[in-house]
Amino acid sequence: QLHAHSWVEARIPPEQLPRELIKGPDHWQWANGAWLRLDPTPAAAETAAATEGFWAHWNLWQDWWSSYILDMDRRQQYESIYEPVSAALERWWLALKDFDRWRARLHRAVEAFRAADWPTRITAASLLVLLSVAAPWLIAQLRRRWRERRRAPQYGPNGAAQTSAIAFFARCERVLRKARCVRTSTQTHREFAAEAAAELIRRGAAAEILPQLSAVAEAFYRVRFGRRPLDAAEHQAVELAVEAVETQVRAVRRARRAPGPAKPN
Repeated sequence: QLHAHSWVEARIPPEQLPRELIKGPDHWQWANGAWLRLDPTPAAAETAAATEGFWAHWNLWQDWWSSYILDMDRRQQYESIYEPVSAALERWWLALKDFDRWRARLHRAVEAFRAADWPTRITAASLLVLLSVAAPWLIAQLRRRWRERRRAPQYGPNGAAQTSAIAFFARCERVLRKARCVRTSTQTHREFAAEAAAELIRRGAAAEILPQLSAVAEAFYRVRFGRRPLDAAEHQAVELAVEAVETQVRAVRRARRAPGPAKPN
């Protein structure tokens, strides 16, 4: 073991998970399986012989890493890495723009075509025409599909766009930003929802805002990470929760702007 300790994570498919997970209220979190953390570090006394070969290879790898990566100076880098790669690229480029070489290849192809019998000529000519027509069409189709896939949203079974389903959390963030509740880059969506709810309750919002924001965050996790789009009823429920949060934020902002009681004379 020397100075290190390690662990591994094993992926468990959904069909091998406990029933209480895949049938529970949070079953969508386990729809794609789960990861189980295991400790693979064996006892040294029991596995000394088994690990001897591993450590020998490990030491060889460390020597190579030290010699060719850590301790490599500029000259060694040039001779071992830059120079071979540069030479290979130069040879490839020279061969690519060598007109005489391409002309010789074309001449050999024409001579082979002339020397062939008529059935072979007809077959080769047909394949050449077919390739010249099909290649541009195939390239155009692939480019069109690639562009459509980039632009089009992903659709769920109910026909609702998955990207628009995630947009509800962006809308909720915009609403909360008006109350100076902004999610930081280190916060998860669930943490942000809980912290924003606590802050708004402190500033006078009703306690119902906590389950409302929690519902929005859980729906986001389900769509974004569980890859399970919301159906029409669930999407409507989340939209109503966002609207309720917006109403509470509006009330908190109005209360903040309202003048206080008049001071007695």
